[in-house]
Amino acid sequence: MGVLNAGGLLIVEVGAGQADAVVGILRAAGFELLDLADVPARVVISEYIDVAHAFFDGDEPKVINGVLDQLARKLRPGELPER
Repeated sequence: MGVLNAGGLLIVEVGAGQADAVVGILRAAGFELLDLADVPARVVISEYIDVAHAFFDGDEPKVINGVLDQLARKLRPGELPER
């Protein structure tokens, strides 16, 4: 599993058995970031990292964290602290 940042486009590489769960987690979190502005981005990210930990023991939660961090920074500029 890995993430490649290609000119602002995040490409997530996952194994065949992991893809459905990873995509499902990212889609649900993406929905919350887009449509539930009353839920802070930090809370959305934290909740879905917890979900990822329930499904995976490897690096998947770290990858999901990184993808959601980037997504939240693009969808909700200024809400998360600068790195």
